[in-house]
Amino acid sequence: MLTRWYGFFGWLWSLPAALVVFLFYIGPLWLFRQYRFIRRYGWVLEFEVVPDSWVRRKFWDKWAGVCCVSMIVYRSEYKDNERTVLHERQHAVQNFYGGIFHWMLYLGHSVFIFIFQKDKHAYADNWFERDARRAAGQKVDLTRDEWYWGPDDRWPWW
Repeated sequence: MLTRWYGFFGWLWSLPAALVVFLFYIGPLWLFRQYRFIRRYGWVLEFEVVPDSWVRRKFWDKWAGVCCVSMIVYRSEYKDNERTVLHERQHAVQNFYGGIFHWMLYLGHSVFIFIFQKDKHAYADNWFERDARRAAGQKVDLTRDEWYWGPDDRWPWW
C-alpha cells in the first residue's frame, strides 16, 4: 500500500531519482502537453499519454504503462485497466524499497539474464517484472511462445 507512512519514507528515499526523472522526462512532456495528469494514489502521481500526441504515435506502441520512480505513465487505453494499474503501482512499491538503487538493480538483472541465461527473456523473466505480474494477478511464468514481442526477441527495449 502506498498511502501509509512507509509510503512517505519510501518516497523520500527515492526522491533524488524522482526529481531527475521529473525534470528530464515527465515534466517536459507534461509541459508540452504530451502527458496529462490524471490522479494521485498515495505518494504516486499518475499520468496518461495524450492519445493523439506525437509521443504516443512515436514511442508507445509496445507499452501499456511505465513506472518512473514515484510517477506512472499509462497509455490512455490502459489508465483504468485494473491489472495494468496494479502492475505499475507494484513497481512504485519496488522503487520505494530500492530507492535510488532500484533502477541499477532492475537493469543489472535484465543484463544478467540477457548475457548469461539465453533461454530467458530480459524483461519477462526479470525479478521485478515477475513480482509486479504476481501483484496484479497476471500470469507470472511465461513460456517462450508467450513473450510479448515474439519468441526470438529477448531484449525488447531496442
